Amino acid sequence: NLGENADVLVHEATNSYIEFFEKKEASAKLLERDTIRHGHSTPEMAAQFARAIGAKKLVLTHFSARYKGDAQFDSISVMTIIEKIALKAADMRDDQVVAAWDFMSLPISSHD
Repeated sequence: NLGENADVLVHEATNSYIEFFEKKEASAKLLERDTIRHGHSTPEMAAQFARAIGAKKLVLTHFSARYKGDAQFDSISVMTIIEKIALKAADMRDDQVVAAWDFMSLPISSHD
């Protein structure tokens, strides 16, 4: 099974239900439905897949333009929330889930 027990899974997580971004009539389920309809994933979906294949680390990427991804406090706060959403869904440790940013490098140790 391709990907099983992967050291790192890089997975897009375009949309996330974060209350202060969503309209009052929106819900997490509606956002997930619309995300799937557009061929994308949520952090929860990425996390569930990571758990299903036994990935050791999940790197979330390809975020909506709503999330700037810059070094401003608000942007960092949003990325932290997205990581926490995935952490909860995957039942992984804090050091196993990361929201990627442009030009990020990730050390991967060898299995010698």
